[in-house]
Amino acid sequence: MKRRNFLEIVGGILEELSKAENHMLRPTQIMHKCNLDWRRMNVLLEILRVKGWLKVVPTDYNRVSYQLTQEGFEILKRYREVIQSFQEIDFAPKNKPKAHPEKYLRRLW
Repeated sequence: MKRRNFLEIVGGILEELSKAENHMLRPTQIMHKCNLDWRRMNVLLEILRVKGWLKVVPTDYNRVSYQLTQEGFEILKRYREVIQSFQEIDFAPKNKPKAHPEKYLRRLW
């Protein structure tokens, strides 16, 4: 399984919140949908809240939910544009090497 970087994890949180009804989810729902552990998720949610991308909404029985703010939507839009532009780039080498790099390195040893 490929490890995700910070940008992918934050993008995943914002994506899941944008799909939710009223753009609002409880912490456990975010944890399960984004496949995060509780401690890391709480740190990330606090970072996003301080940045103003999420806001805390009190719900029934002393629970809280997180809701995507307008600034969060704008960041998500830019995130999607960046991801889309990278997907359109062809990273394949134009001139394929004649020998496989590992074979070349073996010859050097």
